[in-house]
Amino acid sequence: MKITVIGPTSPYKGGISHYNTIFCKELAKKHNIQAISFSRQYPNLLFPGKEQKDKESEEKISFEAKELIDSINPFTWIKTAKAIQKFKPRLILMYWWTPYFTFNFLTISYLAKKLTNAKIVFLCHNVAPHEARFIDRILTKIGLSQSNAYIVHAQKEKELLLDIFPKANVIKHVHPIYDIFKEKFKEKDISDLKLRKKILLFFGFIRKYKGLDFLIKAMPDLVKEFPDLDLLVVGEFWDDAKDQKELIEQSPVKNHIKVIEDYIPNEIVGNYFKACDICVLPYRSATNSGIVQTAFAFHKPCVVTRVGGLPEVVLDKKTGYVIEPKSTKEIIKVVTEYYKENKQKEFEQNVINDLDRFSWDKLVKVLENTLK
Repeated sequence: MKITVIGPTSPYKGGISHYNTIFCKELAKKHNIQAISFSRQYPNLLFPGKEQKDKESEEKISFEAKELIDSINPFTWIKTAKAIQKFKPRLILMYWWTPYFTFNFLTISYLAKKLTNAKIVFLCHNVAPHEARFIDRILTKIGLSQSNAYIVHAQKEKELLLDIFPKANVIKHVHPIYDIFKEKFKEKDISDLKLRKKILLFFGFIRKYKGLDFLIKAMPDLVKEFPDLDLLVVGEFWDDAKDQKELIEQSPVKNHIKVIEDYIPNEIVGNYFKACDICVLPYRSATNSGIVQTAFAFHKPCVVTRVGGLPEVVLDKKTGYVIEPKSTKEIIKVVTEYYKENKQKEFEQNVINDLDRFSWDKLVKVLENTLK
Protein backbone atom coordinates (compact mmCIF):
# COMPACT_ATOMS: atom_id res chain seq x y z
CA MET A 1 0.00 0.00 0.00
CA LYS A 2 1.18 3.52 -0.75
CA ILE A 3 1.27 5.75 2.33
CA THR A 4 2.31 9.40 2.48
CA VAL A 5 3.67 10.50 5.86
CA ILE A 6 3.90 14.22 6.64
CA GLY A 7 5.90 15.42 9.63
CA PRO A 8 9.42 16.24 10.81
CA THR A 9 12.06 13.57 10.29
CA SER A 10 15.72 13.29 11.16
CA PRO A 11 17.91 15.36 11.26
CA TYR A 12 15.34 17.56 13.05
CA LYS A 13 15.71 17.30 16.82
CA GLY A 14 13.10 16.19 19.30
CA GLY A 15 10.83 13.32 20.14
CA ILE A 16 8.32 13.84 17.32
CA SER A 17 11.07 13.73 14.71
CA HIS A 18 12.50 10.58 16.29
CA TYR A 19 9.02 9.05 16.47
CA ASN A 20 8.17 9.83 12.86
CA THR A 21 11.51 8.60 11.50
CA ILE A 22 11.21 5.30 13.39
CA PHE A 23 7.57 4.86 12.37
CA CYS A 24 8.41 5.46 8.70
CA LYS A 25 11.09 2.76 8.91
CA GLU A 26 8.59 0.35 10.48
CA LEU A 27 5.87 1.14 7.93
CA ALA A 28 8.35 0.69 5.07
CA LYS A 29 8.79 -2.97 6.02
CA LYS A 30 5.31 -3.63 4.61
CA HIS A 31 4.33 -0.55 2.59
CA ASN A 32 5.57 1.93 -0.02
CA ILE A 33 6.26 5.13 1.95
CA GLN A 34 6.50 8.71 0.72
CA ALA A 35 7.93 10.74 3.62
CA ILE A 36 7.59 14.53 3.41
CA SER A 37 9.39 16.68 5.97
CA PHE A 38 10.28 20.34 6.39
CA SER A 39 12.75 22.52 4.55
CA ARG A 40 12.09 24.99 7.39
CA GLN A 41 10.13 23.90 10.45
CA TYR A 42 10.20 27.15 12.44
CA PRO A 43 11.75 30.54 11.71
CA ASN A 44 14.79 30.89 14.00
CA LEU A 45 13.19 33.87 15.75
CA LEU A 46 10.29 31.68 16.91
CA PHE A 47 12.40 28.71 18.01
CA PRO A 48 13.37 28.88 21.72
CA GLY A 49 16.11 26.24 21.51
CA LYS A 50 19.68 26.55 20.22
CA GLU A 51 19.52 24.59 16.98
CA GLN A 52 16.64 22.85 15.17
CA LYS A 53 18.70 20.14 13.47
CA ASP A 54 20.90 17.46 15.00
CA LYS A 55 24.44 18.04 13.76
CA GLU A 56 26.19 16.12 16.53
CA SER A 57 25.03 12.52 16.17
CA GLU A 58 27.37 10.11 14.44
CA GLU A 59 24.73 7.37 14.48
CA LYS A 60 21.85 8.81 12.50
CA ILE A 61 18.22 7.79 12.92
CA SER A 62 17.39 8.20 9.28
CA PHE A 63 14.73 7.64 6.65
CA GLU A 64 14.74 9.16 3.18
CA ALA A 65 12.34 12.09 3.18
CA LYS A 66 11.69 15.01 0.86
CA GLU A 67 12.14 18.30 2.73
CA LEU A 68 9.40 20.19 0.91
CA ILE A 69 7.45 22.13 3.53
CA ASP A 70 8.45 25.64 4.56
CA SER A 71 6.08 26.50 7.41
CA ILE A 72 5.90 30.16 6.38
CA ASN A 73 5.83 29.76 2.58
CA PRO A 74 2.36 28.84 1.22
CA PHE A 75 3.77 28.02 -2.22
CA THR A 76 5.59 25.03 -0.69
CA TRP A 77 2.30 23.78 0.75
CA ILE A 78 0.84 23.68 -2.77
CA LYS A 79 4.02 22.00 -4.03
CA THR A 80 3.63 19.38 -1.31
CA ALA A 81 0.03 18.66 -2.31
CA LYS A 82 1.11 18.18 -5.93
CA ALA A 83 3.86 15.77 -4.82
CA ILE A 84 1.22 13.77 -2.94
CA GLN A 85 -1.03 13.78 -6.02
CA LYS A 86 1.80 12.39 -8.15
CA PHE A 87 2.52 9.60 -5.62
CA LYS A 88 -1.19 8.57 -5.47
CA PRO A 89 -1.29 7.25 -1.90
CA ARG A 90 -4.14 5.27 -0.45
CA LEU A 91 -3.49 6.72 3.01
CA ILE A 92 -2.00 10.02 4.23
CA LEU A 93 -0.64 10.15 7.78
CA MET A 94 -0.08 13.63 9.21
CA TYR A 95 1.34 14.61 12.60
CA TRP A 96 -0.20 17.22 14.89
CA TRP A 97 1.45 18.72 17.97
CA THR A 98 0.99 22.51 17.83
CA PRO A 99 -1.51 24.99 16.30
CA TYR A 100 1.48 26.81 14.78
CA PHE A 101 1.03 24.50 11.77
CA THR A 102 -2.74 25.06 11.45
CA PHE A 103 -2.84 26.76 8.09
CA ASN A 104 -0.10 24.88 6.30
CA PHE A 105 -1.50 21.49 7.41
CA LEU A 106 -5.04 22.64 6.59
CA THR A 107 -3.94 23.68 3.10
CA ILE A 108 -2.02 20.45 2.46
CA SER A 109 -4.78 18.18 3.78
CA TYR A 110 -7.53 20.08 1.96
CA LEU A 111 -5.71 20.00 -1.37
CA ALA A 112 -4.65 16.36 -0.90
CA LYS A 113 -8.28 15.44 -0.35
CA LYS A 114 -9.28 17.21 -3.57
CA LEU A 115 -6.40 15.78 -5.62
CA THR A 116 -6.40 12.16 -4.40
CA ASN A 117 -8.73 9.46 -3.10
CA ALA A 118 -6.57 8.97 -0.02
CA LYS A 119 -7.90 8.68 3.49
CA ILE A 120 -6.31 11.22 5.87
CA VAL A 121 -5.31 10.24 9.40
CA PHE A 122 -3.87 12.69 11.91
CA LEU A 123 -1.66 11.25 14.63
CA CYS A 124 -2.00 13.76 17.45
CA HIS A 125 0.89 13.95 19.91
CA ASN A 126 -0.64 17.02 21.55
CA VAL A 127 -4.20 17.88 20.65
CA ALA A 128 -3.63 21.21 22.38
CA PRO A 129 -0.39 22.84 23.58
CA HIS A 130 0.79 22.29 27.15
CA GLU A 131 -0.27 25.83 28.04
CA ALA A 132 -3.27 26.18 25.75
CA ARG A 133 -5.11 29.43 25.08
CA PHE A 134 -8.68 29.85 23.85
CA ILE A 135 -7.46 30.57 20.32
CA ASP A 136 -5.56 27.26 20.30
CA ARG A 137 -8.81 25.29 20.41
CA ILE A 138 -10.16 27.22 17.43
CA LEU A 139 -6.94 26.73 15.47
CA THR A 140 -6.88 23.02 16.32
CA LYS A 141 -10.44 22.60 15.06
CA ILE A 142 -9.48 24.29 11.79
CA GLY A 143 -6.18 22.45 11.37
CA LEU A 144 -7.63 18.99 11.96
CA SER A 145 -10.88 19.53 10.06
CA GLN A 146 -9.97 17.44 6.98
CA SER A 147 -9.10 14.25 8.85
CA ASN A 148 -11.02 10.99 8.41
CA ALA A 149 -9.60 9.46 11.60
CA TYR A 150 -7.33 10.32 14.49
CA ILE A 151 -4.79 8.37 16.52
CA VAL A 152 -3.85 9.48 20.04
CA HIS A 153 -1.77 7.98 22.84
CA ALA A 154 -3.79 9.02 25.88
CA GLN A 155 -7.39 8.85 27.07
CA LYS A 156 -7.44 12.57 27.91
CA GLU A 157 -6.32 13.39 24.37
CA LYS A 158 -9.13 11.21 23.01
CA GLU A 159 -11.64 13.01 25.19
CA LEU A 160 -10.33 16.40 24.09
CA LEU A 161 -10.63 15.48 20.43
CA LEU A 162 -14.15 14.14 20.89
CA ASP A 163 -15.06 17.38 22.62
CA ILE A 164 -13.94 19.23 19.48
CA PHE A 165 -15.24 16.65 16.97
CA PRO A 166 -18.03 14.67 18.73
CA LYS A 167 -18.54 12.22 15.84
CA ALA A 168 -14.86 11.67 15.05
CA ASN A 169 -13.21 8.27 14.69
CA VAL A 170 -10.56 8.51 17.42
CA ILE A 171 -8.33 5.52 18.13
CA LYS A 172 -6.27 5.42 21.32
CA HIS A 173 -3.11 3.34 21.32
CA VAL A 174 -0.11 3.38 23.64
CA HIS A 175 3.04 5.30 22.63
CA PRO A 176 5.60 2.77 21.26
CA ILE A 177 9.05 2.26 22.77
CA TYR A 178 12.15 4.19 21.66
CA ASP A 179 14.45 1.19 21.38
CA ILE A 180 16.38 2.91 18.58
CA PHE A 181 18.73 4.48 21.15
CA LYS A 182 19.65 1.01 22.36
CA GLU A 183 20.42 -0.03 18.78
CA LYS A 184 22.61 3.05 18.23
CA PHE A 185 24.31 2.84 21.63
CA LYS A 186 28.06 3.39 21.92
CA GLU A 187 29.66 3.22 25.34
CA LYS A 188 31.22 6.44 26.54
CA ASP A 189 33.32 7.05 29.63
CA ILE A 190 31.37 9.43 31.87
CA SER A 191 33.60 8.96 34.92
CA ASP A 192 34.55 12.64 34.67
CA LEU A 193 31.11 13.42 36.11
CA LYS A 194 32.23 11.76 39.36
CA LEU A 195 28.76 10.42 39.98
CA ARG A 196 27.92 8.94 43.34
CA LYS A 197 26.46 5.47 43.84
CA LYS A 198 22.75 6.35 43.59
CA ILE A 199 21.62 8.31 40.53
CA LEU A 200 18.33 9.96 39.54
CA LEU A 201 18.00 11.06 35.91
CA PHE A 202 16.10 13.99 34.42
CA PHE A 203 16.53 13.85 30.64
CA GLY A 204 15.40 15.83 27.59
CA PHE A 205 14.65 19.40 26.57
CA ILE A 206 14.26 21.36 29.79
CA ARG A 207 11.10 23.43 29.71
CA LYS A 208 8.97 24.93 32.46
CA TYR A 209 6.06 22.50 32.05
CA LYS A 210 8.41 19.57 32.79
CA GLY A 211 8.67 20.61 36.46
CA LEU A 212 12.40 20.13 37.05
CA ASP A 213 12.15 22.76 39.79
CA PHE A 214 10.14 20.38 42.01
CA LEU A 215 12.85 17.75 41.70
CA ILE A 216 15.59 20.28 42.46
CA LYS A 217 13.72 21.35 45.60
CA ALA A 218 13.43 17.69 46.67
CA MET A 219 17.17 17.13 46.52
CA PRO A 220 18.20 18.57 49.95
CA ASP A 221 15.89 16.17 51.80
CA LEU A 222 16.87 13.25 49.58
CA VAL A 223 20.59 13.90 50.00
CA LYS A 224 20.13 14.13 53.75
CA GLU A 225 18.57 10.64 53.65
CA PHE A 226 20.98 9.29 51.00
CA PRO A 227 24.35 11.08 51.06
CA ASP A 228 25.52 8.95 48.11
CA LEU A 229 22.74 10.29 45.83
CA ASP A 230 23.18 12.46 42.73
CA LEU A 231 20.69 14.03 40.35
CA LEU A 232 21.87 13.93 36.74
CA VAL A 233 20.20 16.60 34.59
CA VAL A 234 20.83 16.05 30.88
CA GLY A 235 19.37 18.32 28.24
CA GLU A 236 19.17 21.72 26.62
CA PHE A 237 17.55 24.49 28.70
CA TRP A 238 14.90 26.35 26.72
CA ASP A 239 14.17 29.99 27.41
CA ASP A 240 11.14 29.35 29.63
CA ALA A 241 13.27 27.24 32.03
CA LYS A 242 16.27 29.51 32.55
CA ASP A 243 15.14 30.22 36.13
CA GLN A 244 15.60 26.51 36.91
CA LYS A 245 19.32 26.87 36.24
CA GLU A 246 19.38 29.51 38.98
CA LEU A 247 17.59 27.10 41.33
CA ILE A 248 20.37 24.59 40.83
CA GLU A 249 23.02 27.22 41.57
CA GLN A 250 21.18 28.27 44.72
CA SER A 251 20.61 24.71 45.96
CA PRO A 252 22.41 23.85 49.23
CA VAL A 253 23.27 20.49 47.62
CA LYS A 254 24.25 21.78 44.19
CA ASN A 255 27.36 19.56 44.25
CA HIS A 256 24.91 16.62 44.13
CA ILE A 257 23.29 17.97 40.94
CA LYS A 258 25.33 17.26 37.81
CA VAL A 259 24.21 19.12 34.67
CA ILE A 260 24.99 18.20 31.07
CA GLU A 261 23.55 21.24 29.33
CA ASP A 262 23.46 20.13 25.74
CA TYR A 263 21.59 18.14 23.12
CA ILE A 264 22.80 14.54 23.39
CA PRO A 265 23.84 12.64 20.21
CA ASN A 266 21.85 9.47 19.54
CA GLU A 267 24.72 7.10 20.25
CA ILE A 268 25.46 8.71 23.64
CA VAL A 269 21.88 8.78 25.01
CA GLY A 270 22.11 5.26 26.43
CA ASN A 271 25.08 6.08 28.65
CA TYR A 272 22.96 8.30 30.89
CA PHE A 273 20.04 5.89 31.11
CA LYS A 274 22.35 2.97 31.84
CA ALA A 275 24.02 4.99 34.60
CA CYS A 276 20.81 5.89 36.45
CA ASP A 277 18.67 3.91 38.89
CA ILE A 278 15.39 5.59 38.00
CA CYS A 279 14.21 8.34 35.67
CA VAL A 280 12.12 11.18 37.14
CA LEU A 281 9.55 13.16 35.11
CA PRO A 282 7.86 15.63 37.51
CA TYR A 283 5.79 17.24 34.74
CA ARG A 284 3.26 19.97 35.47
CA SER A 285 1.37 18.94 32.32
CA ALA A 286 1.87 16.40 29.55
CA THR A 287 0.26 14.30 26.88
CA ASN A 288 2.90 11.58 26.68
CA SER A 289 6.68 11.45 26.83
CA GLY A 290 9.28 9.74 24.71
CA ILE A 291 11.56 9.92 27.74
CA VAL A 292 9.56 7.18 29.49
CA GLN A 293 9.75 5.07 26.34
CA THR A 294 13.52 5.62 26.14
CA ALA A 295 13.95 4.70 29.81
CA PHE A 296 11.90 1.53 29.31
CA ALA A 297 14.09 0.56 26.35
CA PHE A 298 16.99 0.47 28.83
CA HIS A 299 14.76 -1.32 31.39
CA LYS A 300 14.75 1.66 33.75
CA PRO A 301 11.65 2.49 35.83
CA CYS A 302 10.22 5.99 35.98
CA VAL A 303 8.58 8.40 38.40
CA VAL A 304 5.84 10.28 36.54
CA THR A 305 3.07 12.65 37.53
CA ARG A 306 -0.63 12.00 37.11
CA VAL A 307 -0.96 14.10 33.94
CA GLY A 308 -1.91 13.24 30.37
CA GLY A 309 -1.19 9.68 29.32
CA LEU A 310 1.74 9.11 31.69
CA PRO A 311 -0.31 7.10 34.25
CA GLU A 312 -1.42 4.82 31.40
CA VAL A 313 2.21 4.01 30.53
CA VAL A 314 3.86 3.63 33.94
CA LEU A 315 2.28 0.98 36.19
CA ASP A 316 2.25 2.44 39.69
CA LYS A 317 4.55 0.58 42.10
CA LYS A 318 5.41 -1.92 39.35
CA THR A 319 7.31 -0.17 36.56
CA GLY A 320 7.74 3.03 38.56
CA TYR A 321 5.62 5.44 40.53
CA VAL A 322 2.70 7.70 39.61
CA ILE A 323 2.48 10.78 41.82
CA GLU A 324 0.50 14.00 41.91
CA PRO A 325 1.98 16.94 39.96
CA LYS A 326 3.61 19.95 41.63
CA SER A 327 4.51 17.97 44.76
CA THR A 328 8.06 17.98 46.05
CA LYS A 329 6.90 15.92 49.03
CA GLU A 330 5.66 13.08 46.82
CA ILE A 331 8.95 12.99 44.92
CA ILE A 332 10.80 12.66 48.23
CA LYS A 333 8.39 9.95 49.39
CA VAL A 334 8.62 7.64 46.36
CA VAL A 335 12.36 8.04 45.80
CA THR A 336 12.93 7.23 49.48
CA GLU A 337 10.69 4.17 49.20
CA TYR A 338 12.47 3.03 46.03
CA TYR A 339 15.88 2.98 47.66
CA LYS A 340 14.91 1.89 51.17
CA GLU A 341 12.86 -1.06 49.91
CA ASN A 342 15.45 -2.02 47.24
CA LYS A 343 12.89 -1.91 44.43
CA GLN A 344 15.31 -1.50 41.51
CA LYS A 345 15.67 -5.13 40.35
CA GLU A 346 11.97 -5.86 40.83
CA PHE A 347 10.89 -2.78 38.89
CA GLU A 348 13.40 -3.38 36.09
CA GLN A 349 12.07 -6.92 35.61
CA ASN A 350 8.51 -5.56 35.57
CA VAL A 351 9.53 -3.14 32.81
CA ILE A 352 10.94 -6.03 30.77
CA ASN A 353 7.74 -8.02 31.27
CA ASP A 354 5.63 -5.10 30.03
CA LEU A 355 7.60 -4.24 26.88
CA ASP A 356 5.43 -6.16 24.41
CA ARG A 357 2.53 -3.74 24.61
CA PHE A 358 4.80 -0.93 23.33
CA SER A 359 5.79 -2.60 20.04
CA TRP A 360 5.80 -0.61 16.79
CA ASP A 361 4.17 -3.54 14.97
CA LYS A 362 1.00 -2.96 16.94
CA LEU A 363 0.92 0.71 15.95
CA VAL A 364 1.39 -0.25 12.28
CA LYS A 365 -1.71 -2.46 12.56
CA VAL A 366 -3.66 0.36 14.20
CA LEU A 367 -2.90 2.61 11.24
CA GLU A 368 -3.74 -0.11 8.73
CA ASN A 369 -7.07 -0.70 10.47
CA THR A 370 -8.16 2.91 9.88
CA LEU A 371 -8.90 1.86 6.30
CA LYS A 372 -11.45 -0.75 7.37
